[in-house]
Amino acid sequence: MKYQYFYQTSKNENRDGFLNAKNRADAYALLRKQGIRPYRLLGDDPVNWQPWAVGASFFILVAVFISIIFWQHKDISSIRKIMPRQQLVGDGNTLLNGIATNWEGVLPTRLDRYLAAYAQPGWIAIPPNFTADEIALFKEDLSQDLAFNDNDSEVVVQLKGIISSMRQEMMEYLNKGGSIEGYLVFLDERQARERELRKKAYEMVESAGKEGKEKRIQALMNQNMLLRSQGIAELE
Repeated sequence: MKYQYFYQTSKNENRDGFLNAKNRADAYALLRKQGIRPYRLLGDDPVNWQPWAVGASFFILVAVFISIIFWQHKDISSIRKIMPRQQLVGDGNTLLNGIATNWEGVLPTRLDRYLAAYAQPGWIAIPPNFTADEIALFKEDLSQDLAFNDNDSEVVVQLKGIISSMRQEMMEYLNKGGSIEGYLVFLDERQARERELRKKAYEMVESAGKEGKEKRIQALMNQNMLLRSQGIAELE
């Protein structure tokens, strides 16, 4: 499929281009390898996408997740301020609005808004398109505490808890001699591994389904246990 992408250079110049990719998720992956972070992607997705590929698509995954939250039952009041990366639970509109705006006005620093794109394991991460100079200030942002406010929604409380744990992870990475750029590469690599894990889980369930409904259900339960242990959205 042919896609047109739009992006901004480090000099804040607007550019665009075209590329061929299997689907939208593949287009984002190819552009990232070129060091391009598009803020818009135009093109028609193939009509024969496999369900796992749809699940990998950023916007479709949002819709899938909203359907999941209605059967996930968690006591929000028991959530601690520091949480491991996991799927957010709560009001779907708050989640959608936050993603659409990169949590502008909700998270105080550029670093926090960048980390938010990687908070949920297995998602297609599209962080804000910051310049190299802005990214260089992430270390300064890291020195500021992330405050929890009394009016934070349940989704925001969870998100801030996850970001707090990622801040600790980033601090440890830097203290061991790593660089900011190196940590950002790690974030992309981890998301890619998680997406691949979910893809393989789907393929195993589909393969088991050829042996009958009972085998498929057993495989689905087993794979969902694995995904749940990694904080990745389960298969339906």
